[in-house]
Amino acid sequence: PRPKKWPKKCNKQILCLSVPVLYAYAKTHLHLLTPAISSRLVALTAISPSTGFAQNKSNAAEPPTAPPEYRRLPNYNPAEHRYKDSILELHKKFSEEMMQRAEKDYNELLQVNGDGKWKPTYTSLKRHQSPEWFQDIKFGMFIDWGPWSVAGYAHPNKGDHPVYADWYEHRLDYDPPTRKYHIKNGGADFKRDDLIPLFKASRYDPEKIEDIAIDAGMKYIVPFSKCHSGFCLWDSSYTKRDCVDMGPRRDLTRPLADLCKAKGLKFGFYFNTEEYEYPIIAPDGSLKNRYWGHDGSTLKR
Repeated sequence: PRPKKWPKKCNKQILCLSVPVLYAYAKTHLHLLTPAISSRLVALTAISPSTGFAQNKSNAAEPPTAPPEYRRLPNYNPAEHRYKDSILELHKKFSEEMMQRAEKDYNELLQVNGDGKWKPTYTSLKRHQSPEWFQDIKFGMFIDWGPWSVAGYAHPNKGDHPVYADWYEHRLDYDPPTRKYHIKNGGADFKRDDLIPLFKASRYDPEKIEDIAIDAGMKYIVPFSKCHSGFCLWDSSYTKRDCVDMGPRRDLTRPLADLCKAKGLKFGFYFNTEEYEYPIIAPDGSLKNRYWGHDGSTLKR
C-alpha cells in the first residue's frame, strides 16, 4: 500500500547534463515496502547458491568463511572462461571499424545537441524546468545488480559510512579485508572479471520486477546499466564486456525497458561514465593506466 505521506528526503531533483537520467535510491525507502514485497525483491535479485560467494558482514579480523554452496566450486578453473583475444588482437579485429562508427555516432550526437533547445551554458540551463511527471513521481525502484552480486560481499566500514557490494570488484584489489575474504573463498587466481562467467542471471524475471513495482505504488525503475567496472547490462556496440557476449548471454535491459513503456512506468538508464581503470595520455605524453586508488586519482604505468 502507498504511504499517506511521502518522506521529505524524496523531494530531490537531479539534473544530469550529459543524458537524462532518473537517479534515485529506492533502497533508501525500503521502510515504505510491506515485508512481503521486500522478500520478493530479495528473492528476485538473489544469486543461485551454486555460483556465488557468501553475503556475510562479520566484523571479525579473520575473513568469514562462506557456506560451501557459496564458495568457489572445487573443479572450477576461471582461466578456461577468460577472453580468447589479447588486447592487441582485439585492436586488430575491431578498432578501425569501431572508430569509424564512433565518429559517426559522435557527429550525430553533436548535431542533435546543436539543434536542441538547451545549450551547455548556465544561462540556458537556468531556464530549464523539470517536467511535471518528474516533479510528481517520488517513489521508484533502483536495482543495484551486476557481476559483483555473485560475491555479494562488502566488508563493514568504520563508523556510519554506507557499505555497498557493488565496489567488490575494485576492493578485491586494494582493500586488505576484501582481498583476504576473496582469496579465502574464491582463490588468489580468481580475478575481477572471473565473476562475469558466473553471472548467469538465472532468476532474472523482468515481469515479476514490474509487478512488484506496480503493487508497491512505484512510478519508475532504474537498473544499474553500467557500474564502474564497465560491464554493460545491454547489448553494447562498443565492448564485448556486456551481458550478450558474456555471462547471461542475453540482453537484460531491453525487456525491462519495454515492459516499463507498456505499463506506463518511467525507465531510467543508470550509466557510470568513469570506470575503475582505463588508459590515458599523461601530461608528459606517456601512456598510463588510470586506476582508482584510495584517493581516486592514482596513476600507474
